[in-house]
Amino acid sequence: MRLRAAVALVLLACPGETAAQDAGDERVSFLRSDRNPLHAVGEAFGAGNYLAPLQVLHALDPFDDPLLDSLRGQVHAQWLSYVGDFVGAEAAFGEPSPERTRVDHRALATLLDDTTPVDARAAVRALAADRRFVLVNEAHHVPATRMLTTALLRELREDGFRYLALEALRADDVARIRAAGRPVQVRRGYLADPVLADLIRLALELGYTLIAYEDEAPCEARSNDPIFCVNRRERAQASNLMLAVEHDPGARVLVHCGYDHVNERTEGGWTHMAEWLRELTGEDPLTVDQTRMRGRFDASVENPYYAAVADRLGVPTVFELDGARPWVEPERIGVHDVTVFLPRPDLAASRAQSLGWFGLRRPTAIVPCALRSATLIQAFASVAGDLSEEVPVDQFILAGDEDWVLWLRPGAYVLRALDAAGRAVPGWNPALVVPG
Repeated sequence: MRLRAAVALVLLACPGETAAQDAGDERVSFLRSDRNPLHAVGEAFGAGNYLAPLQVLHALDPFDDPLLDSLRGQVHAQWLSYVGDFVGAEAAFGEPSPERTRVDHRALATLLDDTTPVDARAAVRALAADRRFVLVNEAHHVPATRMLTTALLRELREDGFRYLALEALRADDVARIRAAGRPVQVRRGYLADPVLADLIRLALELGYTLIAYEDEAPCEARSNDPIFCVNRRERAQASNLMLAVEHDPGARVLVHCGYDHVNERTEGGWTHMAEWLRELTGEDPLTVDQTRMRGRFDASVENPYYAAVADRLGVPTVFELDGARPWVEPERIGVHDVTVFLPRPDLAASRAQSLGWFGLRRPTAIVPCALRSATLIQAFASVAGDLSEEVPVDQFILAGDEDWVLWLRPGAYVLRALDAAGRAVPGWNPALVVPG
């Protein structure tokens, strides 16, 4: 899983910074060239038409190169997750190899017998009391891993956090969002995800200042140092975070990033952003991982510690030892501070399960209509004018006779239906109010 995570971060998020150890010069050349059919995915996304990128991906043949085909699967998973198909996203991404974690039976007994399960939002808030930087990670194709950060926004704002730093942001994104006063569509990256966009929307409502800290400078790989660009990126991200708030000595920053950026220990020569941040600032960040202890649709590939407690999970959970110390699996002690256990996904209720976490969103049923041509149902925060540059708050693809349910925070919304060609179905744009 770690290799796949590295590929997602380096190849998908930042193709200009791809490192030789993950793809090799030939693969990098292919990914940057016009021969890469994945370019057509981003080009197809326009006017808020989330179906077009999926149609391009469905038409793609598998790549002969296994690593490049893995990337194709990750891109497919990303776009499926955006339209609310969380089950399909997991299938497209592909199950990881079975965890080879060596079980420490004493640590397992401690987890089972000597810990108290605590709601992750409350646990992280308490642990953040004396920290300036709180880093929470995500799995990029799993919108559920964005719910904890969303849930923390209000509480941490009350505790003095005023900055939200997102790996997904670039400097020009921040400028566009600031000018619009809300998240707006971009043609690349993760900002098209309704869950991430609503995280940003709520942050703006609460008065957070957004920070873009990604390293946008190109990097040439070095044959004598195969992870040179990876390490340079990690250090630059940490440096950018530090520089963004150096004018504000009392600044407290919530950072939402991907996968191993939260790691505080060098592994295989790879020094991660959190470790660089600690070195550059002299501050010990609170680092929160929620990618390792996450359920899979195939339980045989789950982390064995996770499998032992999965049936006890109803909400994202931190297992606390005496003194409110988070339990962390032995091999990850010193790598991150907090391990969040996410409930195992339910094939029958994947969206309902995760979007309902923390009580942020409410299920809002819509009376099914005779929209024979409708394929995608979308809900937008009420705005005036054209919806083509707006990011939906929630959306789902119609498949069969399932209930029409949107998961929305209290507020006013306007609905839209798209047909299979991505055209708005005329005459159907009802307004909807979700009471507080």
